[in-house]
Amino acid sequence: MLSYYVVFSPMTLHDGCLLNWIRNFLSGRTHTTRIGNVVSEPLDLCSGSIRGSGIGPLMFIVYINELADVLSEYKVTVLIFADDLKLYAVLATDIDVTNFNSALKCIDEWANTWQLKLSVEKCCIFRLIRNTVLAFLFLLSKRCLIAYHKHC
Repeated sequence: MLSYYVVFSPMTLHDGCLLNWIRNFLSGRTHTTRIGNVVSEPLDLCSGSIRGSGIGPLMFIVYINELADVLSEYKVTVLIFADDLKLYAVLATDIDVTNFNSALKCIDEWANTWQLKLSVEKCCIFRLIRNTVLAFLFLLSKRCLIAYHKHC
């Protein structure tokens, strides 16, 4: 879960009524757990959003859009849906492969900066190949991504 400080950091440039409303909405919240008839002491919440409020997904979209902007310099196409990110690129030269690996490294650095854990085990490379298969390794969080190939 993202801490409130982390979520608000990219938004501070847009200070105003909406940001103040979101801060107030999330501030001063507590959580209790109930098991049977026993209720825990309240604990202050410093991360997460209220389930069903709709604000959590909106905040994440605002938050992750920065990554798409940063990745544009690596000549990759970025598609984001909810918390999924897909990169597309034509890898015709060594420079293209280097750019793609740099984009993967950028994702890793961005996630570390913002205290996000990547699910590297869910990541893979899918390559559509017209000619011969060039052997390249693609790394994310210092782990080699599984590559699938389809000749077309």
